[in-house]
Amino acid sequence: VSASAGASASAGSYSIEVQTLAKAQKLKSEAFATKGTMIGTGTLTIQFGTYSGGSYTLNPDKSAKTISIGAGQSSLAGVRDAINAANAGVTASIVNDGSGNRLVIASHDAGLANALKITVTDDDLDNTDNSGLSRLAYNASTGGTTNLSQTVAAQNATAVIDGIIISKSTNTVTDAIEGVTLDLLKEGGTTTLTVAR
Repeated sequence: VSASAGASASAGSYSIEVQTLAKAQKLKSEAFATKGTMIGTGTLTIQFGTYSGGSYTLNPDKSAKTISIGAGQSSLAGVRDAINAANAGVTASIVNDGSGNRLVIASHDAGLANALKITVTDDDLDNTDNSGLSRLAYNASTGGTTNLSQTVAAQNATAVIDGIIISKSTNTVTDAIEGVTLDLLKEGGTTTLTVAR
């Protein structure tokens, strides 16, 4: 943990244990031969929310974003570029893992409430099969289609401050100790934070 104090901070000593760091969800596609491999056309709708008990609850602070994938954008590289140009709260990249080129889609924001749900309207008229644009569908709720694989799960930061458990969507915590900003840096171990004049 690193910390900084503002004018409203009070003197005191705190025991802080970082249990988990906040993480943003990342998803990967199957391996494609080249960046020019044709994926398909249609639309991708990206939503943010929380998976729990087999259901998905939308994040009320984030609206859905629909991205059109036309014929000129239907390659792996074209889909990546279309997603990045849409400013949809995610970043798309292509990673070659030795078996092929995988599209990786990562949420900009960490935290459980920013888990991704990607639904597809595929121009091949089947929105859930493993061909065409529907290969990019991801819905981990019960009965959903998960053609993408999760590589990093959405996760909140959790810490114990003087025996009190806190959970935050970010690793920068501004409202746990009055006037003190905590930057959570590494999981495990207990740190003693002293606030003094």
